[in-house]
Amino acid sequence: MTDSLDRALVSVRITAEPGGGVSLYARKEKAVIGRGWSFDIAEPRLSGAEVLLGALASDVVGLFARIAAQRRLGIDEIEAKLSAELAAPLALLGVVGSAGEPHYQAIRLRAYVGGSADPAKLVEAWEEALRRAPLYNTLRRATVVEARMQVTS
Repeated sequence: MTDSLDRALVSVRITAEPGGGVSLYARKEKAVIGRGWSFDIAEPRLSGAEVLLGALASDVVGLFARIAAQRRLGIDEIEAKLSAELAAPLALLGVVGSAGEPHYQAIRLRAYVGGSADPAKLVEAWEEALRRAPLYNTLRRATVVEARMQVTS
């Protein structure tokens, strides 16, 4: 038996659709997610890749905002842009003769922070958020993850 303070557990349940989407159930909440990766800009649902980027933003930027609030740093707004680069996309599509295994080759997060806080203190809060963000720390062990914060005026 492990001590509950040594680790935490989160779980979800899904049902899969024939088109590749899933319905995700967590606690009393439901989200419908499209295909894992979509090349169609008119895809009606968020793809799994987009949800992953949103989860990473929540992990890092959300934690940064909480740390900044705890430290009473004056922040008026935070915005972030994230992207993921897929290697071997033709293998994902099942193109005959394609080589390689699809994987995220690089993930980039750029956060823009505006407010009256001392930029050096914001950098300290950002670095702490990166140290404490579990999804970020998991992903950076598997691929290139660039996470930068820029203070705007």
